[in-house]
Amino acid sequence: MEEGLEKSSGPKRHRRWRKEAGPILILLLLTGGIHAWLIYHTELPARDGVGFMRYAWRLQHEPWGDVLRTSHQHPGYPLTIAVASKLLDFDNLSLCDRMLLSAQLINLAAGCLLAVAMFYLGKELFNPRVGFWTAALFQCLPVAARITSDALSEATFLLTATVTLLLAIRSLRDYSIWRLGLCGACGGCCFLIRPEGAGPIVAVLAMLLGLQAVARWRRPWRQVLPAAASLTVAAALVAGPYVAVLGNLTNKPTGQAVIGLAQRKIEDGGLRMEDRGRRLFAIFDVRSSLLNPRSAILYKPGQVLWECEDSPSGPVQSAQNDDQYMPFRHVSHH
Repeated sequence: MEEGLEKSSGPKRHRRWRKEAGPILILLLLTGGIHAWLIYHTELPARDGVGFMRYAWRLQHEPWGDVLRTSHQHPGYPLTIAVASKLLDFDNLSLCDRMLLSAQLINLAAGCLLAVAMFYLGKELFNPRVGFWTAALFQCLPVAARITSDALSEATFLLTATVTLLLAIRSLRDYSIWRLGLCGACGGCCFLIRPEGAGPIVAVLAMLLGLQAVARWRRPWRQVLPAAASLTVAAALVAGPYVAVLGNLTNKPTGQAVIGLAQRKIEDGGLRMEDRGRRLFAIFDVRSSLLNPRSAILYKPGQVLWECEDSPSGPVQSAQNDDQYMPFRHVSHH
């Protein structure tokens, strides 16, 4: 009987793959064409992209521990650039052009894989038609296409986050330990790209434990606890070395402020954490007033308010050189 079931499941799986091959091929052609066109017509990479390429160069030439501790960004995306630049060793390109091309090709591949992952995620949640049109619409959105084609980390981050959620959905059906382990490992990779990557892992873990509160979906604890342990251990094995080197979860100032680990410069200013929070909100209030076209508050011709944490007079400073802050001046005149 088991042999008969295996023989019957083989043709069924083959027919299902034939149905999915067409939409996936269309998505790959659409995504690859859009990304290739944008990459070809990109004259200058984003400023953050230059930082990622410099990060990748430092990983190739400096001790990793020093690079990780002195960089605000997470190392996942720069590490892929460093590896790709070694594999794509074009002798006729300069180091800068090789780094840029490596970053763009990584995002091209990540964008194509993201379309496939979104297709299967939509299929798992709804049906293949919803998955196809969701992935196609996302790839055609101007902002999404632009940021996932430039030398930025969004494409790889969205890819790992989508795959994490896809594995989580399939894992919650049978609480498969090995599939939840893959989910945790992918979530750890997502965290290594951006600190927000910890969100999917926390959400899946909360779902595993939260379902125990509903009698309809409750599972035996001997099945739930190993599944949760597999998810957590896999994520810790991937992201743990980076956290161990830093001594905290992230090196980004915003992340440190959110999780209560931003201790630098507090002693220098003689500020308590509550006061630091008030000054942080003051910065955002000033910035929002500057960027609001209807607001002329705090603005005078020839004088622009800007953020300067290193200044002894505080985070908000007046600048007489108006040309250096042309975007603020332009917005405030409207």
